[in-house]
Amino acid sequence: MHQVDGDIIRDLPSNEFKQGHFTKVPLIVDHDGYEGYLYSNMSENTQELEQQGWEEIFPYAKQSFFDRLYQLFPREEFNGTFWQRAEIWGDYIIDCPTYYMASAVADAGLATYKLIFNAGTQLHGATAPFIYAANDDPSESSRT
Repeated sequence: MHQVDGDIIRDLPSNEFKQGHFTKVPLIVDHDGYEGYLYSNMSENTQELEQQGWEEIFPYAKQSFFDRLYQLFPREEFNGTFWQRAEIWGDYIIDCPTYYMASAVADAGLATYKLIFNAGTQLHGATAPFIYAANDDPSESSRT
């Protein structure tokens, strides 16, 4: 057993979700529009350099993996390899936890929603100023 805290979360969160050990309530998950921006290498400015970077991350991947990757994220849909890579990073690294959480909740028959947050900087963590901002104007609460 992997002890996370031993009391509330007794195993890795991914395992807990797989086993259905979570509160059964509707769920909304999100990610920021440019999640992968901060993690993308700006010097990989050609498809060849980009693939070399991916090969370092996925050293055992075969060409079929990369063919499928570029099929899912076609170069012509992005304004350069940087933005293509940023989108892949955002989906591969950042969105994985939300995917597993949303899948487990949906499999339990509960309402599940996923949104892309396209406000503020749209970078990783862009939701924080909106979620944690103090609202000192009491008239704002009456509008919602």
